[in-house]
Amino acid sequence: MKAKMIDFLIDIFKDSVVDDWRWALVALTGNVFFFLRFFVQWLYSERKGKSCVPGAFWILSLIGSSFIIAYAIHIRNFMILFAILLAVPIYARNLFLMREKNNVGI
Repeated sequence: MKAKMIDFLIDIFKDSVVDDWRWALVALTGNVFFFLRFFVQWLYSERKGKSCVPGAFWILSLIGSSFIIAYAIHIRNFMILFAILLAVPIYARNLFLMREKNNVGI
């Protein structure tokens, strides 16, 4: 069973070529920021006792997007770039709205 799982994972990633470990680190960093935004949102909501989205969520979204955009440009992947670029104005707008209303959480 364990050998089959390892073979399965090798098959999934065998065509994944990382030409430079630094760019792999850029992509990984972007994904870590995207994970952290949900972790921060969860902790913030737990403290408030209700579902809330703090400003840090949008900041982490922008930071993660920056890393992913850089990586997508490097590997010349239009689909990743297009998907991330569509969300960036939403992240920025939410930060602007929070700042404009002086909401706590930024």
